[in-house]
Formats: sequence, structure tokens, C-alpha cells
Amino acid sequence: MRSDTAPSPPGFRVLFWGTYDRGRPRNRISIEGLRRQGAAVTLLHADVWAGIEDKSRIHGWLPRLRQATRLAAAYLRLTVGYLFAPRHEVVVVAYLGFVDIFLLWPWAMLRRKPIVWDAMMSLYNTLVIDRELVKPGSLPARILFAAEWLACRMAKRVLVTTEQRRGDFVARYGLRAERVCVIPLGAEYAAFPERPATDTETALSSPIELLFYGQFTPLHGVETLIRAARLAADRPYHWTIIGNGQTAEQVRAMLDATPLPSLQWIDWVDYPQLAHWIHRADIGLGIFGTSAKSAETIPNKIYQILATGTPLITRDSPAIRELLPDGGAPGVYLVPPADPEALLQAIERFATERVGFRGVSLHQALNEKIRDDVSGRRLMTVLQDAAATGQKQ
Repeated sequence: MRSDTAPSPPGFRVLFWGTYDRGRPRNRISIEGLRRQGAAVTLLHADVWAGIEDKSRIHGWLPRLRQATRLAAAYLRLTVGYLFAPRHEVVVVAYLGFVDIFLLWPWAMLRRKPIVWDAMMSLYNTLVIDRELVKPGSLPARILFAAEWLACRMAKRVLVTTEQRRGDFVARYGLRAERVCVIPLGAEYAAFPERPATDTETALSSPIELLFYGQFTPLHGVETLIRAARLAADRPYHWTIIGNGQTAEQVRAMLDATPLPSLQWIDWVDYPQLAHWIHRADIGLGIFGTSAKSAETIPNKIYQILATGTPLITRDSPAIRELLPDGGAPGVYLVPPADPEALLQAIERFATERVGFRGVSLHQALNEKIRDDVSGRRLMTVLQDAAATGQKQ
């Protein structure tokens, strides 16, 4: 277990508690953003997710038992640590803190401290509706629904990443709208600097480099990329996909059936190396899934690609329209979900427009709205409001 307090100026005191995943950019952005706002941030954390990128992929009784044992020991240490934790105005249960909030709640009530839960997304939606890992209507699905319903009521505020997700929580769990707050994911801009200028003449004579990276969940729609690459086998495109996950077997079967020399698949790269791969790409590829979750999601990768000033192709959705209220931006191409032909048309459009991007800092106006310091200010406001509301009740 790790406990530390940043040497930030005295002021609003925030405690992050639990087993949250420090490998998630969301959590690092939140902590650093609050510190930049002058908050005194204390971390009381047990790292139980090290080396586990996709929690739903823990299979077998022995790995699950091992993970359960780690969790039990961690929660014992965290509980004792919280009872002796320094003074704070609000306690944050960061992502992934679905279990954390149930164990923290009685002790936070004992200390009369409001809880802000960064749900980020609905676990019920993810496991039951999007990934279909739990059968709808089954006992586990009903238990998961009831648990998420209760967790929302244990928290003074619930944080999500888009207005679409906010609406989902409000409608699904019967919450007051002001109880659910939107804090966009954003990107760690220090880790994703703007791409260096390229020689246009050289670029025009080279194949168009397309990059996808992600965890191969249904919302990503990787199969759409494979179908597009098949249709474009005779075009000067080179496809790189980085990642692994739930739909990897289907993707592997598609590639085994029709090998694509123009496509390379890399299982994974370290997080610090992602910017290098984005910089070398002509276009970053977002998500193309058809699920309800993909319609309400703007994943980290979208913000990271935008941060570097790289052209982007992603599915059109209500969520992305929150970021692009006017329906588009230079170098951003929105396409229907699961439509390989539309994806190829977007690439062709980019091919005709990219000369005009020379010397242009793409996405600058967008980045001013979503920088990590902007997220920090939004989060600070939400936490202060939760603390003030908690004192009145």
C-alpha cells in the first residue's frame, strides 16, 4: 500500500483511496490536474492491478483466487490506513473502484466525509450489454445492476466521461441529473506532444500509414478495419494494428482466411512508445463498433491522437458530437459504424486534403477545450461542490 501527500499549497484537501488502476491515464490526469489547481492530494492506494490491462480477461479459478487474495489483503490495509488518514474534505474512489466504494462507505460515513466515485463508465453496460460476458436477465446480471444502483447512491457525486454516459446513468439508475457529472477523459499532453513537421513531397510519394491501437473490445470494431484493408488490398495503404483482447480470435481468423501483406499486427507496445507510433502514422483510427457503448464513448486514444495533431478517422456518434458540436473539424473524419466502404472513402478524402495540412497545427482549437488542466479545473469544481453539499446534509 502506498500513501503520500503532494507538497502542494495548503487549501482544499482531497484523499484518493482504494485499488484504482494507476496505469490508467484517467487517474493520473485527475490527480495531477487537482494538484495543479492547488489541492492538497493524498494517495492511499494498493496496487492490485499491476500487469493486468483488461480485467475481464482474468480466466481460470487459480488466477481469480490469486487476485481475490490480493484484494482481501489490500482492503484490510486500506481500511486501517483510512481510519488514520490525514484530514480531508472529500474522498475520491477512482477508476476501477466498483468494489472499493462498498468497503469505504461505512468508514467515510464514520468520518462524515462525502465520497466522489469516478465510475467513468457503467460496469453493467460494459459486461452485460457491450461485451456480452454476462447474460442479460441472469442472476449475475441482476446482482451487478443492483450493486451499481447502490454504489451510485453511496457516492455524493458520480463521475462519467460524456454526456451520453451521464444520460445513461440518470435513466438506468433513476439518479438526479446533478448527481452525475461529466469529466472528459482527456490526454496526458506531456506524453503525447504535437507531431513534428513532415516533408510533404516525401509523404505524398509514400503509402498512407494508418494506425489503430486498443484492447480489441466490441466497441473498437477492429473487424471493420480488416474488411476495409481487404477492400483496399490494391491501394497504397499500410495498416498497423496494436493490441489484443476480447475479439482478437475473430480478427486472427479473418487474417488467416485472407492474409494481408499490407497489414502488420503488434500485440502491444509500452505506453511511453504510443506517441512514436502515432507520430509515424498519417492517420489515427478511432473506434468503429455498433454497440450502444460505442455510441456514448470517446476513448483515451481519440484524445491522444488529437493531442498530437494527427488526422483522425472514427465512427460518428452522439458522444463524438459533444466534442465536435459543429459536426466536424479539419483533419477529423466521421464515418458510420461498421462501414468499411465509408472508412475507405474517408481515407481517400484525406489523401486529397493532406497537402492543405502542411504547416497547419491540426486540432489546436479542440485541444484548448480538452487539455488536462481544463479537466483539473472541472474536477476541482465538482469536488468542492460535493464537499459543500456534504457539509449541509
